[in-house]
Amino acid sequence: MAHYASQTTVPVERSRAEIMGVLDRYGCDGISTHQTQAAWGIEFYVHNRKVRFAVEHPDKSDRKYSETPSGRRKRNTQSKNKAWEQDLRQIYRALCLIIKAKLEYVESGHAIFEREFMANIVDPVTGKTMGEVVQPLIADRYEGVDNRPALFLPGPTK
Repeated sequence: MAHYASQTTVPVERSRAEIMGVLDRYGCDGISTHQTQAAWGIEFYVHNRKVRFAVEHPDKSDRKYSETPSGRRKRNTQSKNKAWEQDLRQIYRALCLIIKAKLEYVESGHAIFEREFMANIVDPVTGKTMGEVVQPLIADRYEGVDNRPALFLPGPTK
């Protein structure tokens, strides 16, 4: 299955700039970014909520970059870098698409903000995204482990 924008030539910097423009167009506030060699993140306020998206960059030492797709030949450094950069461009195009789509879906009145952005809303108490808070719980529940507290408080007692 082909990945969205797998052949894109749009530079990462242009995708990041487009994301910033989208956030501005939809009235997002307090926009900040952070960057390391291994990741890039963006936080912003919208609908009175703090939202965070983080992109982990692929590991350049991953075998998929050092070998051809068939696995029969090793890639040279230039070819390895080219494949890694293509994956990076694809990731940022997909991030731009999802942010733009979610904001438009909510703005059009067809979706509720908290439902669309739930995994990326930052919990003001822990500083973690709701996805980071709930993801381990979901995994445990599907594995039949019930050693964590329920998400909801019990009802009132008489």
